[in-house]
Amino acid sequence: MMNMKKPPRRVNRYIVESAASQLIAAEGRITSLTLKRYLRDRQGWACQADIDQWLHDTALKSGWSVSDTGFARIYSASYGLGITA
Repeated sequence: MMNMKKPPRRVNRYIVESAASQLIAAEGRITSLTLKRYLRDRQGWACQADIDQWLHDTALKSGWSVSDTGFARIYSASYGLGITA
């Protein structure tokens, strides 16, 4: 019997924006690698380059802070108290 599994669904900008917002709210900060792993576990195929660009666009639009360590960008947001996580 052949395995007739559906191919994984490819994520898009809107899925990235929604997942990033959920993770920021839950954890206070994220990286594109964290988001990519989260999406691959739940949604299907997630290309790192796409995730990185869409996450950066979402962060700029949402007013999240971005810290570049030289290895990764860390995105964080403040809620209510004016404190950046």
